[in-house]
Amino acid sequence: MDNTRKDEKLAEWRGLLENSESIACEGERYDELLKRADILEQDGIISSAEWRQLVREAAAIFDRRIVSSEDTNQY
Repeated sequence: MDNTRKDEKLAEWRGLLENSESIACEGERYDELLKRADILEQDGIISSAEWRQLVREAAAIFDRRIVSSEDTNQY
């Protein structure tokens, strides 16, 4: 695997993770992150261990943003 390509693909994935304006709905963004992580693993760009890490990162961000949104909506 070309490390440059891997770095580029992971940078794209992290850009989607961090960019709240790229997809309006948090659920849609979470689904897209999982889909892209699946593609990265299927294409041999990342290992299954790296795939699990990406899924954990996506879930952590999704959970934080949902909780934050719920806290904001309570007031």
